[in-house]
Amino acid sequence: MEQVSIIIPIYNVEKYLTKCINSVINQTHKNIEIICVNDGSTDNSLEILKDLSQKDSRIKVINKKNGGLSSARNEGLKYVTGKYVYFLDSDDWIEPDTISLLLCKMLSNDVDCVIHNVKTISETDNFKAKAIECQNWFDSKNKPDGIYNLILEINKDIPSVAWNKLYKMEIINKYDCKFPEGLMQEDEAFVWIYMIHCKRYYYLNNQLYNYLIRSNSIMDNINNTIHILDILYIQQIIYEVILKHKKINIYKNALTNNYVNTANELYQRLPQKYKKEALKIIKAYIINFNNSPQIIKLFINLKYKKFIQILNSIFPVKNIISNNSVVNK
Repeated sequence: MEQVSIIIPIYNVEKYLTKCINSVINQTHKNIEIICVNDGSTDNSLEILKDLSQKDSRIKVINKKNGGLSSARNEGLKYVTGKYVYFLDSDDWIEPDTISLLLCKMLSNDVDCVIHNVKTISETDNFKAKAIECQNWFDSKNKPDGIYNLILEINKDIPSVAWNKLYKMEIINKYDCKFPEGLMQEDEAFVWIYMIHCKRYYYLNNQLYNYLIRSNSIMDNINNTIHILDILYIQQIIYEVILKHKKINIYKNALTNNYVNTANELYQRLPQKYKKEALKIIKAYIINFNNSPQIIKLFINLKYKKFIQILNSIFPVKNIISNNSVVNK
């Protein structure tokens, strides 16, 4: 059977690492290479990797200076020798038949990607509500087993995470698919960058990936930093990539809808201290990338929300503010 490469980025996860890697070692499909990228860990992660690699020759340990999740994944891609690749985060684990099932669906159905369902697990009772919310999100993307054509609004149809998918290295190499470095929430960019080059995918309704909701994870900390705004920069990267490889007008509505939904959802939960910067980023996106009326309307509604509410409480207001005049201020 074909070789599958599994990339595991690692940073200070000594508590979870052995369970993660053992879940890969124990795969029923044995023709795998396990690419472990140690991203400058300062705990005992490297020693654990060295010990495990001495016991299983399929494990490749790559050491690098800390550069973040995207940097580690991109580094791992350089060492892939398999025809197919799978991403696994180092605090999660997969079921024993994961790779076998995914590879079988890939080879027997002539598709460009295989996507599967996910099980979210709360490390403690403190994260049960968050785990349920996350599981509901994955379940909303769920569908019966089968082959599906890609729709233009990619992340409306499939989960925008990197790690519940089997990819073809042929596509990754041909189109130089990489994770944007220096930004959080990079998975959405990679999913778009890869999937726009796919015609069909297979969805497998099996919970093969165990996604751990825990404290001190990347996503747990992001809401308290300026990186919460990175998802807006990710939208710019997606636009630029599609502009480079595809006819942008075909994707214009999909990109507009995705941006409006993403920016609006973000702004509602954004700490007050970051809202001014968010508006600057949205304004720049309108000027430099996409000046669709829907995005201009979003900008106006967000920037002048309180003012509009006050006016509307006095008398009905419609089209008081010119879209272009507001954006150009």
